[in-house]
Amino acid sequence: MPRFVLLRHVTPPGSPRASHWDFMVERGAALATWAVEELPSAWRRGLGEDVTAEAEAVRALRLPDHRLAYLEYEGPVSGDRGVVSRTDAGPCTVLQWSERSVLLLLAGERLVGRVALRLAEDGHWSLRAE
Repeated sequence: MPRFVLLRHVTPPGSPRASHWDFMVERGAALATWAVEELPSAWRRGLGEDVTAEAEAVRALRLPDHRLAYLEYEGPVSGDRGVVSRTDAGPCTVLQWSERSVLLLLAGERLVGRVALRLAEDGHWSLRAE
């Protein structure tokens, strides 16, 4: 069964990308990866945060695939690109996977339920947790 991990990626001052989360899904010998600057409300609630403003879908940036080592890794990122720490991880079931749409069922310690990633006509991905 494939696995997923949600990493908090804190970038150093002056970095071209702000601190964000990396959502990674095992796909063969690599991790399909998306960066999200904010988490959907369902995930924030699952992580024990108070949610005042609802964000069901958030923008996601598709990144190049990452090494499977990130399923277990926490610490500095090479090239002085910051530090990652695991927010949650666990198995997932792939319900659908195409070039424009990914539908998963997560069974993490804190994140449980369906997540949909969709590529819009404008070329941007969205991540929706249900």
